[in-house]
Amino acid sequence: QPVNANGVLSVPVSGASDTARRAAIAGAMGQLIVRLTGLPMLPQSPIGQRLRADAEQFVLGYSYREAPVELAADSPLGSPLTETRLEVRFAVQDVQRALVRAGVEIWPASPPPVLIWLAVETAGERRVADAVADAEWQQRLQSKASALGIRVIFPLMDLEDLSAVSYTDIAAGFADPVREASMRYGLDDVLAGRIQVLADGQGGVVHLGDRD
Repeated sequence: QPVNANGVLSVPVSGASDTARRAAIAGAMGQLIVRLTGLPMLPQSPIGQRLRADAEQFVLGYSYREAPVELAADSPLGSPLTETRLEVRFAVQDVQRALVRAGVEIWPASPPPVLIWLAVETAGERRVADAVADAEWQQRLQSKASALGIRVIFPLMDLEDLSAVSYTDIAAGFADPVREASMRYGLDDVLAGRIQVLADGQGGVVHLGDRD
C-alpha cells in the first residue's frame, strides 16, 4: 500500500516482543524510503541502512492488528487466514529531510502520474489492455509502481482510444500514435509495453518501450 496521508505503513510482524517490533519498524522504514524516492536499492545503501537502524527515532506511534491473508490458489489446507501486522506512523517530513541532507533526491509532494499503454498477447489473441479483460495485469503494475511511490493511470480504451492506438502500434514500438493518443490525458509521462501470456497462464513484460 502507498504511504497514506498520515505517514502510516502496515507491515507483517512476527510477534509482540521488542525485537520483533524493532525489526518490523526497520522494514517499514525501508519501504518508506523507497516510496519517497523510487529507488528500490536504497535500503541497502549506507544512508538506507542508517535510517533503518535509527527508524524508531522517526516513529510517532504504532499499533498491532490482525489482517486477512490473501491465499494463493495452491496454498495448502490449514494455511493461516490472518496475520499480525504492525501499523507504523512515521514523521515523514523528518525522513525526507534526512534523505535530502544525505544528497538523495526525493519525489515531489505529488509525483506526476504515469500513463501506461499495454499490448497483450494471449492464446493467439492480440489486443490493447483494458480494465475488464486485463484487470489482473493492471493491478500487478499498480502494486509494483505503488511500492516505488509512483501512481499509474491506464487509458479509458473507449472508442476514441480504440480508433487511435492498435496492438501493433504498442508492440512494435511506434511512438507517434501512442504519443498523440496520450495527449487527451494531459500527462507528461507515458509508458508503453507488451505482455505475452504463456500457455501455463503465466506472463511477463517482454518489451517495455518508449517513455516520454
